[in-house]
Amino acid sequence: MTISEVTFTGETVELDGRSFEGCRFVGCRIVYRGEAETSLTRNAFEDCTFALEGAASMTMGFLKGLTGSSDGFLVTFLRALELEPERLVRLSSADPAP
Repeated sequence: MTISEVTFTGETVELDGRSFEGCRFVGCRIVYRGEAETSLTRNAFEDCTFALEGAASMTMGFLKGLTGSSDGFLVTFLRALELEPERLVRLSSADPAP
């Protein structure tokens, strides 16, 4: 389901299974559970809070755990996701500078 050019004010907005294009979110609680694909394109967020719940929360816990892993594992993981590790901000200040 695609939602275009809508302004949400003071609502709880669930992202799962929806695509948002050109929307504006003001004072909203934005929730992502990781249960269905979502996309966000050209949206504006003002004074919103973001919540990861369920599977999305577990995934975030896993990713946070990577900060204690060796750089070699992290680089391999990021490349598997087709991300360029060299262009990402280091995940942990404990990691040595390149």
